[in-house]
Amino acid sequence: MRELWSRRDEDSLERFRKAIEEDDLVGGLFAIEGVTPQSAARGRELLREWGSRVRATTSLTQPPLLQARALQGVLGGELGFRGDADGYHHPKNSLLREVLTRRRGMPILLSCVWMEAGREAGLFVQGIGMPGHFIARVGPPPLGQLVDPFAGGRLLTERDCRLKVHELSGGKLEWRDEFLRRSRTDEIFERVLSNLAVGFEQEEDGPGCYRAAMFLAALRPESAEKQLKAASLADELGAHDVAHRIYEHLVDTFPETPECETAFERLEQGSRGLAVN
Repeated sequence: MRELWSRRDEDSLERFRKAIEEDDLVGGLFAIEGVTPQSAARGRELLREWGSRVRATTSLTQPPLLQARALQGVLGGELGFRGDADGYHHPKNSLLREVLTRRRGMPILLSCVWMEAGREAGLFVQGIGMPGHFIARVGPPPLGQLVDPFAGGRLLTERDCRLKVHELSGGKLEWRDEFLRRSRTDEIFERVLSNLAVGFEQEEDGPGCYRAAMFLAALRPESAEKQLKAASLADELGAHDVAHRIYEHLVDTFPETPECETAFERLEQGSRGLAVN
């Protein structure tokens, strides 16, 4: 098993916290992946280059439909960005540098590529986290053009989105207009990290699961549930000192919560274990 947590991981977490403060989508995604600042700079340069290609074929004054087709032509056509249906949950599909290199990924990462390339082109592109599927909107709501980057940038109508949600939920989820609301940067980070946690769990990658949990805990410091998840994984993987510190933080910060009670019980169990030894 690889090292559970390194100085490089700590540096990446600090860059992630800074990206949260600055609402820096790309910086946060590169920090989640743990790439070096030099590699992140190269990735940003690629996105700038692709944005320039889009800018050469459209402008903010054109209708959203034409802007979407320009993005589709460069990203989905020339560059071949689309979804990886075969290895959908594999962690590489949730890591930005991997997605930029392979031009394959999960819907949310592909939508992030569209958002950033669109921004570099001077266009207005938003990410939309529907239940079970992530898409993008080119142009401001309510007149923007919906697109599916996972399908190479296929143009969507609201009816297409309704059908998608119905299909993915097995008809159990009633449509709400808020499903087409713009996703904030922190919400995108949380969804990416949750996807990574699933992927690492399927790969039986303990350090990967722990890393995703630590980033989620940093993203949502107000969530006792996420702090407890990070502590529990640390315990399972043998990082008992880290788990102990998080348990103490839970007891001090989240009194009278179920997570506090669990943390207190585990601290007591650890103390009894030390006494026996």
